[in-house]
Amino acid sequence: TVDGVNVHRHNQFVKISGRVSDDATSLLTLDLRNFSLDYLFESLGIDKVMLGGDASGTFYASRLLSPEPVLETPGLSVAGISYNRTVLGDALVKSRWDVENKAVTLNAVIEQEKGRRSFVDGAIFPMRDSLDITFNVDHADIGFMQPYMEAFASDITGEASGRARIYGNFKYIDLEGDVFADDLRLRVNFTNTYYPARDSVHFRPGFIDLNGITIRDADGHTAQLN
Repeated sequence: TVDGVNVHRHNQFVKISGRVSDDATSLLTLDLRNFSLDYLFESLGIDKVMLGGDASGTFYASRLLSPEPVLETPGLSVAGISYNRTVLGDALVKSRWDVENKAVTLNAVIEQEKGRRSFVDGAIFPMRDSLDITFNVDHADIGFMQPYMEAFASDITGEASGRARIYGNFKYIDLEGDVFADDLRLRVNFTNTYYPARDSVHFRPGFIDLNGITIRDADGHTAQLN
């Protein structure tokens, strides 16, 4: 029996109450307010893909001492949800423990500016140190792509729309999908120069396909980037 555990700091807290057994009627609740997801991912050492934001809501658990435990949250509000330290908006996340696949499933709707929405679906597999998450984004901040393009470009700004899937283990993440970059602006490290562009970027396992993207310099001169 857990009776009123309360860990708090300023406007943040984690509260735990309830009963742990193999009985479906014994319920354990975990209440969160402004719990930092950034801190969680840093603590777990997942530095190749960073989900962040401040989470508030309640997790419910039962049958924790049985072979088929039940864990779920019907609605976790995440203020300023971010991916790779790029804020995408405010999200409502539904999550549960998938007994068969030993995975934490995720389903999220992200509310953005101008009434736009993006969607996240997938799962984290803690027993295998891996994940498989799909993003369907609508004019999301393109900064989340920077870690994947840092070999040749930096300081990336703009918006992206399309589908992207991240998958693999926590240390070696791969990426696939197709996104349209709107008002893309990036600094190419080799020339130390900023270039704007507006075109599609294709992610394939192991590489990023830049197929004939037109870039411009500050004077409006153009070049083809492949």
